[in-house]
Amino acid sequence: MVHLPLDPAAALNGRGLLLVREFSRAWGHRPAPGGGKVVWARLGPKPKE
Repeated sequence: MVHLPLDPAAALNGRGLLLVREFSRAWGHRPAPGGGKVVWARLGPKPKE
């Protein structure tokens, strides 16, 4: 079972995808050959809503 900290901002690790989400226009992931995954990100200003 995974236990999340009560305050995710105070966590010492696990912020990688949060940072990718906040600093990219778009992002995603796909399986990597031989195992694991590849995360991609499109950098630049986010489109205005």
